[in-house]
Amino acid sequence: MSDGKITRQEFSSDVNEEFNKIGNMQELETTNSSNLVNAVNEVKSDIDKHKVDYVRQPGYGITGGTSNNYTLTLDPPLTSYTPGICVAIKIHTANSGASTLNINGLGAKSIRDSRGNILTTGKLILNGVYTLRYDGSNFQLQGEGASGNATASDLLSGKTASTDAGDIIGTMSNKGAKTFNPSASVQSDTAGYYSSVTCNAVNVPAANVLSGTTIAGTAGSMVNRGNVTSALTSQGGQYTIPQGYHAGAGTVTANITNLSSGNVRKGAEVGGVTGTYSDMPTGEVPTAGDISIGKSAFANGGNKIIGTMPIRTGHVDAQAISRSGTTLRLRPQAGYYGGSSSNSVQLTDANYVAENIKKDISLFGLTGSLKEGIFALLTPDITHNLPVTTVDSITSISISSSSLNFKPTQIVVMMEVETKMRYSEYYGPRDSEALGKVISCFGNMLTTNGYIRTHLKLPSGAYEGGYGILSLSLSDVSFHSNGFTGNIEARIQSFHSGTGNTKATVHIREILLLSA
Repeated sequence: MSDGKITRQEFSSDVNEEFNKIGNMQELETTNSSNLVNAVNEVKSDIDKHKVDYVRQPGYGITGGTSNNYTLTLDPPLTSYTPGICVAIKIHTANSGASTLNINGLGAKSIRDSRGNILTTGKLILNGVYTLRYDGSNFQLQGEGASGNATASDLLSGKTASTDAGDIIGTMSNKGAKTFNPSASVQSDTAGYYSSVTCNAVNVPAANVLSGTTIAGTAGSMVNRGNVTSALTSQGGQYTIPQGYHAGAGTVTANITNLSSGNVRKGAEVGGVTGTYSDMPTGEVPTAGDISIGKSAFANGGNKIIGTMPIRTGHVDAQAISRSGTTLRLRPQAGYYGGSSSNSVQLTDANYVAENIKKDISLFGLTGSLKEGIFALLTPDITHNLPVTTVDSITSISISSSSLNFKPTQIVVMMEVETKMRYSEYYGPRDSEALGKVISCFGNMLTTNGYIRTHLKLPSGAYEGGYGILSLSLSDVSFHSNGFTGNIEARIQSFHSGTGNTKATVHIREILLLSA
C-alpha cells in the first residue's frame, strides 16, 4: 500500500486470505454451495425446521391448568398432534385420578401409563418431571420405572420392591404352616404370612344337633319338642317323655277327675288333697224331687237317691198368670230350667198384637200401631153472592186440600147465609137479615175416590123482608190418600109477589175434616 491506496495485488491477497479462513466453498454440504448467503439461509431454514420437530427432540415446559386437566405451552408452538411427538413436562400439581394434556390449545389428550392404563391418584407428583410421547391417540409415560402402592408391612420380611414411594424392604412375618383345633374358645394368631392354614375336622353326630341347625357342616336331626305338656288322670298313670329337644318349660300335671276336698272325707288326704266332706244336717238331706232326672246322690251314708225332678227344656207354657200393678207374673211348671236363650216360660194371648196397643206405646217389648182419631181444620173464609129472581139460583164454591197426611172419613162445613129481599110493595125491613148459621153437617163414611152429596138446608118459612127457601149441598167431593177436592153448591128459591128480587150471600167460614 502506498499513498493510502491498496493495490490490486494487495486486495486480492487480502480476499484470498479471508476466503481461506472461511474454507473452500466447494466443500459446503448445503444444496447451495456456490453462494455463501444462500448456503447460510439454507442452514437457517433447516435449524428452524429442527426447532419445531418435536418428534426428533422433546419440547419442555411446566404444566398449567387444574389438577388432572393439564396444559402446556411450547415455543415455537406445536401446530398439530403427530404420532411420535415427545414432551418433557414438570408437574405443577399432583394428579388425583385420570388426567389429560392440552398442548398449545390443540385439545386435551388422555395421559396413560406405559401399559396403556388410565392414571391413578398420585401417579404424577408435584414437581415431578415426566417424558410423554404421543401414540396417535394418547400421551404415554416413558420410562416410568417401578410402580405400586405396597408398603413394608405388605411385603414378606427380607424381600425388597420398588413402588411409587421408592424402594421398600418387607417387614411381614413368615408364620409358615398353621394348624387350628376347634375348641370352645376363639382362636387367632398375629398378622403375617402363612404358607398353609389347617383346621382339623370335628365329628358331630346329626342326632345330637337340633333340627334346622348345622354345626361343622353337619345338619341336625334332633326333633324340637318345644315345651311339652301332659296330664295324668288316673292312679298310677305314666307319661313317656319323647326323644328330642325340650325347651325346659314343659310340665306333667296330675289331674284326677273329681279329686277335690269336698269329695274327700274330712281329715283324710288323697293325692295331696285334704278332705272337707262331712255328714249333712237333717234339713239339708236332698230328696228324689230335689235331684234332676238322670242324677243321683248319697247323703249321710244312706242309700243312693235317684233324682225325679223334671228337666224343663224349650219354651214351657206357664201354669197361670197374674198381675201386680205394672208387673206381669207367670207361674212356671215345677222342674229344672237351664236358663239358656232357648229355655223359657211362656203364655200365649191372641189379643196381644200391635193393632190392639196405642200407637208408639211399648207394652212388654211390643210397640203399638193403633192410631187415635185425627182431624184437620181449614179456614177458607170464601164469600159468594147469589142473585135470585123468581126462579132458582145455583152457584158453586170450590174447596180443596192437598197436604193432608190422612184420608178423611167425615166433613163438617160451617157457613153463614145472608139474604136481602126487595119488593115493589114494602112488607118489612129492607136491610140485610141473617137467616141463620149452619153449625155442622156430618157426611156419609167415605172410601177412596168415593163421592158424597150432603144437603145443608135452612128451614123454610117467613122471614122479615119476605119468604125464601135456601138449600146448600156438598157436590162431587172426592177424597184421596192425602187430600180432597170438590165444590159446595148453594141453591136459593124466592117466592114473593110484586117486582122485587132476592139476593143471598153465602160465607164459608170453616171446613173440618175428620178421620176416626
